[in-house]
Amino acid sequence: MIQQRQPIWWLHVQHRKITGLFGQPHPRPADWHTHDDLTTYALHWPPCPDDTLTHRTWAIADTLLQPGGLAPASAITALIRSQHQHLRDQAAAISTATAKATATAKAAAAPPAAWRPARAAYRGQPPQLDPAAGPYVQPPDNFEYLLRRHVADKYPAAATVDIGAPATRWANGQPVYIDGHLAGIACPHPDNPHQWHDLYGHRVYVPYNQTYWFARTAPLGTKLEIIRDNP
Repeated sequence: MIQQRQPIWWLHVQHRKITGLFGQPHPRPADWHTHDDLTTYALHWPPCPDDTLTHRTWAIADTLLQPGGLAPASAITALIRSQHQHLRDQAAAISTATAKATATAKAAAAPPAAWRPARAAYRGQPPQLDPAAGPYVQPPDNFEYLLRRHVADKYPAAATVDIGAPATRWANGQPVYIDGHLAGIACPHPDNPHQWHDLYGHRVYVPYNQTYWFARTAPLGTKLEIIRDNP
């Protein structure tokens, strides 16, 4: 309105007061919280040309004189600033909630990382069984319980966890399925170096008492996940 030379001040000389015109809050579109300028969604000054107007009156002595001209009394300016800060807080809260909802939806739509085929990084090192690793150590009696607890803690949204019987195709390890998806292989025990190839790209669940053996025998890049007694 100032640029269009429309009056926004009314001077009451006899009563030594001044009345200012202010813009009422604009209607908020659905994406209002993403806009750079939020001030028009609350009481604002100066008003916009097509605003619904409201007025405030104060003593001339309370009017602020600034380099750009007159400004509303400090009490009214403080009120407007408070409303604008409240708007910014609302917009930030909505943006945060929207981002979290979007991330949750994407996570729900995609399978957990452990279920996706992973690219093994063997870097050209041939599979091997290190004879200096010592004899293979059997997993602890409660390993299946520890494994199920580990999976439940890592994937709380999983409905079912199935552990299959040892199979030659998995280097004598047990396939672990989460909600029907192959998540990894538990306790593999290759009979020969070439069986390591069967584990390429799969997560290998290792009992805590087999850590040393696997560290000495598994090729570089094997995706080991240690199942501890006290996680």
